[in-house]
Amino acid sequence: MSNAGTKEYVLGTGLDEHARLGLQHRLWSDAAADAWKRAGFGLGSRVLDVGCGPGHAAMDLAQLVGPDGRVVGVDESETFIASFNEQARARGLSQARGVVGDVQAISLRE
Repeated sequence: MSNAGTKEYVLGTGLDEHARLGLQHRLWSDAAADAWKRAGFGLGSRVLDVGCGPGHAAMDLAQLVGPDGRVVGVDESETFIASFNEQARARGLSQARGVVGDVQAISLRE
């Protein structure tokens, strides 16, 4: 499932990998949420999710920061970012946005 000019992950970006990442997220979500709260993430926070994949954690972060916060997910996979943005729209999380790019080369100025 590779597009011209798109980097492909070793484990792919297909439905099976989406499912694996979803399971991984569910297994670690309590620990991740605890770490985010200890880091001070909360209502109104601005968060950058580097290597966000299809956005499982970013959707949780968007709920944590609320409508006045902001979550930007960056990933090199167009497939994952399309899924990220589709989920954000479906869930009404306008504070979450996925961006295709290499985090070391991207500009996130608004």
